[in-house]
Amino acid sequence: MLLLMIMVFSLLGGVKKIKKIVATGEELGATTTLALRGKISHSLLELQHLKSLDLSKNNFHDDITKLRNLSNLQNLDLGYNKGLECENLEWLSHLSLLSHLDLSGVDLSKAIDWVQSINNLPLLKELRLSYCTLPAITTHPSLPFNSSASLSILDLS
Repeated sequence: MLLLMIMVFSLLGGVKKIKKIVATGEELGATTTLALRGKISHSLLELQHLKSLDLSKNNFHDDITKLRNLSNLQNLDLGYNKGLECENLEWLSHLSLLSHLDLSGVDLSKAIDWVQSINNLPLLKELRLSYCTLPAITTHPSLPFNSSASLSILDLS
């Protein structure tokens, strides 16, 4: 569905100007879910003006590090995607404009650099990493958790 939407915009000549995509999955009942599946389309990576991307509650099984090319992103929500995992968060350094980041439910158990990577997001206001199986913090105690004075919401539950 998302790929179809991007293809329609492409035919209309407006794909490069898209600034916001919301394609969240939805539970329709105890056993029925309406969700996107598979890999994140490479067409999405061409949207250089994209500021907000919400692909939460879907079934993507992909390498999310390729999203590093979306350097204008301010809001990124990949929370509760069944099957997403990430071995490091270094790719976030390419998204220095991020103010809201939700990776809840993404397996980050191998991302030992997660604190250092978050420290590279100076505009970050909201960070949600619940149910991520975060590894222990391995930074030096004198380093601040986040150098951003703007961080106001932190969810590590």
